[in-house]
Amino acid sequence: MNTSIKPYNFILTKVTFLIKQLNLKLRKHTGRPLSISPENILALGIFKQKQNIKTIKSVWQIFNLKCSYKTLVVLLKKFLFRFFFIIGHGFIPPCLLS
Repeated sequence: MNTSIKPYNFILTKVTFLIKQLNLKLRKHTGRPLSISPENILALGIFKQKQNIKTIKSVWQIFNLKCSYKTLVVLLKKFLFRFFFIIGHGFIPPCLLS
């Protein structure tokens, strides 16, 4: 995913650094590969919140993604919730992760 949006690129570098530092394994090893990398998914979610974008559909339109809107929503819900659980050091109960 090539973009020239400076705030997004800044967030993406921070997310990539954080994932490497924490040694997180966010990629699946079995099944169908994801249409968007986990780093990009996390950066899109953080970008949406930081830029006060109201809807996920707006993010989908801004970045003109190859995947469907539904795929973006499912991946955002899957990865952001788990990522912020890890970052938040357990402020979200584990029963909400499944």
